[in-house]
Amino acid sequence: MRVYIKYEPAEFTYPEDMKKIVSYLREHGSLQVSETTVERLYREFSETRAAGWLYATDENIEAFADWLNKVEL
Repeated sequence: MRVYIKYEPAEFTYPEDMKKIVSYLREHGSLQVSETTVERLYREFSETRAAGWLYATDENIEAFADWLNKVEL
């Protein structure tokens, strides 16, 4: 496991959604991957729900956090 992940600014497809998603994840746990990886995983999560990108509602973000808690990279 990496001890430190250097912050690298990214151009997100949905920057406002990513801000909400990352804030939620940091408030409710410990984020161990880059924000770019979170975006990729959120897109993967969205696809499991038959969507290209789920709007970042509180319910979707909470469900994503639960799903992410089970993901191993």
